[in-house]
Amino acid sequence: MKNIFLEETDEGPQLNFNFRDGIFEVKGTSMPEHPDEYYREVLTCLRIYVDDPSASKTKMIFKFLYFNTGTNPIIMRLLETLEKLMEKQHPVQVEWVYEHDDMDMKEVGEYFNALTRLNIQLSPIESID
Repeated sequence: MKNIFLEETDEGPQLNFNFRDGIFEVKGTSMPEHPDEYYREVLTCLRIYVDDPSASKTKMIFKFLYFNTGTNPIIMRLLETLEKLMEKQHPVQVEWVYEHDDMDMKEVGEYFNALTRLNIQLSPIESID
């Protein structure tokens, strides 16, 4: 499966999905007008990866500066897909990185953690650049 890399745009975050190594990252601001279209390829490929993961473990990193309400269901779909992988006894790590003074983004990470069976690690950092 080919890796996916999209540079961040004014509306969409950087997407870096390395399927060979099992490391996936969403970074930046997410407010695409059509989030289903923007995330379609990574969601499709992630579902395929879950059926036959090429890596021995999987890590998903979220580094949002901001995302709109249209991105909420996309994040849930990503997390639900990773839950299916975890159910197959495949090691899955999810990290929610937020700027240390952004309590709203921290709370959103806690919210997603409460909605899933994944143990989402909350990681404050100085700055998401």
